[in-house]
Amino acid sequence: ITLDVENNEIVFRYEKTDEAKTLKEFLSEKAVPGKKLTYTNTNFANRPEALKEYIIKNVYRRNLYIEFYATKDDVNKAYWELWNKTTNASLLRLAREWTTAENAKEEEISPGVYRYAIGVTYHISEDQMNKSEDKVEEIIEKYALTSKTDFEKVKFIYDYLVKNIKPNSGYNKWGRNVYNYASILLGNVGVCEGYAMAFNRIIERLGLESKLVPGILVMYGDPAVRDSYIKNAVSEMQTETFDKRLNHAWNQVKLDGKWYHLDSYHAGYFYHEGNKSDNYIYYNFLKSEKTMWTERKERIWNNKFTEESLEDYDGSFHLD
Repeated sequence: ITLDVENNEIVFRYEKTDEAKTLKEFLSEKAVPGKKLTYTNTNFANRPEALKEYIIKNVYRRNLYIEFYATKDDVNKAYWELWNKTTNASLLRLAREWTTAENAKEEEISPGVYRYAIGVTYHISEDQMNKSEDKVEEIIEKYALTSKTDFEKVKFIYDYLVKNIKPNSGYNKWGRNVYNYASILLGNVGVCEGYAMAFNRIIERLGLESKLVPGILVMYGDPAVRDSYIKNAVSEMQTETFDKRLNHAWNQVKLDGKWYHLDSYHAGYFYHEGNKSDNYIYYNFLKSEKTMWTERKERIWNNKFTEESLEDYDGSFHLD
């Protein structure tokens, strides 16, 4: 609680600590790199979900070291569920390299509870992250997105990325930042993961629910080879071997209480290659798991970490 004087009036202002904010509340705010989290209790022993939330919030502040107390099981669970998995916190993907769980473990403070210090490497600078966050706000304000319906918000962001971003480009100038939202929002270039992160970040700033989905695009024309590959990959789904197969990224978004998949990168690829018909642009827009996986057999993902998506969104669409 702070006490200020504004226009000769005494004003009491209450602001939640980062610890008191839900993750959804936190994600809807501007990410401020380098700002310390306001937490009073960083002992997460036997609180794995709270630990995951703490790690995510630290990444959204681009903190280079994340210190806390936890059990080995808590930390192993966090590492498994946060690294290369579908996440509702897309900026988690900015943390490209982490100290291994074992090397991050330091002294034991009580039976089975250790102090951990995780070092994190980012491929994005503080300045690039600040400018990316400013661009998100600029897009929201310029196009009055807060006044639109949830469907209009989703379609607008999708269309914006399709039309304005040149896919598979920007490597020379942006380096590894083509894999995040910096090159997408600041340079209008990038790859699939950048598209997915940019979409998710704008959506979460608007308070909608969305996820970044890392998955596998199956690129085998021969049906027998394709089916064999899918069978092997599915059998490895809960292992690190499956994670090493990942070669694509897209999004899930929640509309009217239902979850759908969408892939703005592929639509952008079609658009910039000259295939601008609605059939190409919206081929992967608000689709079900059945359409994206079972019927087309062209992509798979670890569906333990995605939401159930039972049907395609009803409607026809045109690029705005």
